[in-house]
Formats: sequence, structure tokens, C-alpha cells
Amino acid sequence: MVFGIGLFLSNVNYLRQSLYGFLPSVLRAGEIGGKITTIEDEEAFIHDNFPRYPNISLDHGILEKSENIYVMSATLDGADLGTLSMVSMSR
Repeated sequence: MVFGIGLFLSNVNYLRQSLYGFLPSVLRAGEIGGKITTIEDEEAFIHDNFPRYPNISLDHGILEKSENIYVMSATLDGADLGTLSMVSMSR
């Protein structure tokens, strides 16, 4: 089976800078939550704030607008863990 995937690698500071520049509402919504210290805090934050985020992927929101993007072709072995039979085979 042949299929294509995308893998995004980024320095955290560059990703944050890109989000501020191209998708500022994503980080600004995250900053209103304060410090999240527990799983319950995180779940509450997601429940309260996720609907505010734009319905856009990273490739459309950042990659298509950025000038600092590089593409590399690779042939990798992998397994789709999307089925129970593959999960049992991966043990």
C-alpha cells in the first residue's frame, strides 16, 4: 500500500511566532486560560475555548503563507494503527 503523509517539524519558538503572525486567534484564545495544572483544568479549558478556534489546518493556516518552509522526500516503513488487528500486531 502506498500513501502520502505530511510531517511537520518546527522549533517551538518559530511555531509560536508563525501562529502569532498567521493565526493570532489561536494563541490569543490559549492565553486567556491562565495556568493549567491538572487534567481537569485542561479538559475544562478545551471545552470552554475549542469552539473559538478557527476551523483551519496548519498547512492552510501557516505553511501556505510562510516563506521559511522546506520539503523533503522520504521512504519510511510504518504501520497504520487504526485497526485492532494492527494494534495487536504492534505488541
